[in-house]
Amino acid sequence: MNKIIIFFSGLFLLAGHAIAAEKKETLHWYLPDYPPTFFLEGSSKGKGIVDKFVKGVMDHMDGYDHHVVTANMKRIAHGLKHEELVCGASLFKTPEREEFITFSIPFMYVFPAGIVYRKEDAEKFQPLIQDDGSISFAQLLSQGELVFGFPAGRSYHPALDPLISEKANAKNSERYYKMSISKGILDLLKAKRFDYTIGFTWEGKWFEWNNDYVDELEYRPFTEVQTLQYNYFGCSKTPKGRKAIEAINAGLEKMRFDPYYYSGYLNWISERERARYGELLKGGFPQ
Repeated sequence: MNKIIIFFSGLFLLAGHAIAAEKKETLHWYLPDYPPTFFLEGSSKGKGIVDKFVKGVMDHMDGYDHHVVTANMKRIAHGLKHEELVCGASLFKTPEREEFITFSIPFMYVFPAGIVYRKEDAEKFQPLIQDDGSISFAQLLSQGELVFGFPAGRSYHPALDPLISEKANAKNSERYYKMSISKGILDLLKAKRFDYTIGFTWEGKWFEWNNDYVDELEYRPFTEVQTLQYNYFGCSKTPKGRKAIEAINAGLEKMRFDPYYYSGYLNWISERERARYGELLKGGFPQ
């Protein structure tokens, strides 16, 4: 009888260990509706520039169940700041965000944002164009005649974000809280709700390819932007968030030099930028 009891006790103990081993942490991914960086629905779902990296790190994260939530930048920031285990992708690192986000190692080089405006309004911007073809964002905001439209919570570049904080006001700008961070804002630009916004070259290429805006928008670099940026994953600044970043970093170390993962970005940038990206990879990423 004792042997039988011991036998069944052993079975229950093994079963308990198996159940414990199978129990996984639920990781909530808050990602924006942002083609071509993310395709969260439709026939192109999962084929965005950063979608491949997200899928890759998920595959490297044993012990996690992944739950994807579509969210705008305000919702993403709120989740990362207030929830125990939330992660995001394609994030720029800023001093403000470092207060509440645990960042990964960098996984992509990103060519800088520039000004985007309607070609039909070119004469309005012509007096502001510098000899090198750029336009000063500080000058645009200071002159106050042309209105800047942008989504709340989005970071563009260390040289541009402080100017938005310091100079954007009710007279020279329109801030939007519920629009898509790219197409929604460009739709409003096309509808003449404001005069210009900030965008990246790959956004323009996507919208032209998708026949949303065919030869309607002009892109120019900003005078203030002289440096490239790095792209990061980020998780809640909690013990669980830091543990998740360790797993994400392990995956990124294996992926960020693999053409399979970064080729999506190369498809949506200019020929000059594609050539430069290859040179940058030879130099590696900062530690």
